[in-house]
Amino acid sequence: MKTLSVRAAELGLTEDELAFYDAVAANPSALHMGEDVLQQIARHLYRLVSEDVTVDWRIKEQARDRIRAKVQFLLNYYGYPPDKAPDAIDRVLKQTEVKAEEWA
Repeated sequence: MKTLSVRAAELGLTEDELAFYDAVAANPSALHMGEDVLQQIARHLYRLVSEDVTVDWRIKEQARDRIRAKVQFLLNYYGYPPDKAPDAIDRVLKQTEVKAEEWA
C-alpha cells in the first residue's frame, strides 16, 4: 500500500491537497471528470478552506455555512456531478475539520 506522501507526489499534490482530492474522488461518477480536473478542484479546495478556517470555525455555524457555500460554488464551477455534490461537500467539511486541528 502506498503512503500518503507517495500518492500525493504521484498526483502532483501536497498531502493536504490529497485529503481534498480523496474527498471529491470518492464519487465514482466524478472520476469521469478526469484526474486533472479533480487535482485542480483539490488545489482550489485546499486554498479555499485553509484561508477561511479559523481556530474556532467549528464552533461557529456561520463560518461552516460560508465554507459550505464556497465549496458548493467551486464544485458547480468545475461541473462536479450535481447529484453527488451534497455528499462531496460533507466529505470536504469532514476533511476540513481534521485539517483545521492540524493547522490550528
